[in-house]
Amino acid sequence: ALGPPATEDAGAGVAPLIEIVMDVLREVPDPMITVPQGLRVSKNEDRHRICISAAVNTDAGTQKSIIGAVALALLKTLRPRQWPKNIFVFAALVFDHKLTAPGLVAVSLAAFAVFCLLSSSVYVLNDLADVEKDRAHPKKRFRPIASGALPIPVAYVVLFVLAPGSLIAAFSLGTSFGLVALGYFVSNVL
Repeated sequence: ALGPPATEDAGAGVAPLIEIVMDVLREVPDPMITVPQGLRVSKNEDRHRICISAAVNTDAGTQKSIIGAVALALLKTLRPRQWPKNIFVFAALVFDHKLTAPGLVAVSLAAFAVFCLLSSSVYVLNDLADVEKDRAHPKKRFRPIASGALPIPVAYVVLFVLAPGSLIAAFSLGTSFGLVALGYFVSNVL
């Protein structure tokens, strides 16, 4: 239960929040929205009432549910199932027979993590760029950004943290590696 619909006596401090939520919802072209508990409604009036109720309800259980749903949507958007592709950074260790050198293994693990986060930032960027096309696609419309499960502002924050953070981390591992990571990012963006 998300709580009762918002009313005028919900408190003066909540009114600006309700207005912001209403403005955001008016911009959402899709009349279907997934609420964190999995409830799906199709009427705009119901969608607004339910979303406002979720915003006004401040009990800890609802907040955890909303945060958990967004975190899960974010994880899906980062596509960790694609991360094993980045195992290529261990190739030099394997072919040079240095898998037992702890320092080199640590650097390779860091490089692997950098490429995982950098590739995730590319997925977020692509999903943001293609959000309208994805909403019209029979399968891609269920992606977290296209479906609304991951709010677009959250996706932008993640993108603006992951991309530069990954590139900074890459350059901290070495200029050559940083340039390779930058080349990877640029080639995927263009």
